[in-house]
Amino acid sequence: MLNVADMIGEDISLAVGTAYALESEEWLYTANLSVRLKEGLSASFMYDGANVHPIMTLDGEGASIQLILFNGEEPGIAVSFFQ
Repeated sequence: MLNVADMIGEDISLAVGTAYALESEEWLYTANLSVRLKEGLSASFMYDGANVHPIMTLDGEGASIQLILFNGEEPGIAVSFFQ
């Protein structure tokens, strides 16, 4: 996997990349656009080479919660803890 990322505005970042899928033996082209809406709250759109997955992230002290719509339809939650 290879990714290149950059801030393209004060609160906007863009990443593009490529990854080789062993199962299908093909190269996938990925992208992510992230916008900070306010301190501790951001919205992202992740493209995995086939589908777009909207993500809302809430960052707090010691934890981060992400609400994900896989394929734009199926909801999921990810929780990360850190120091």
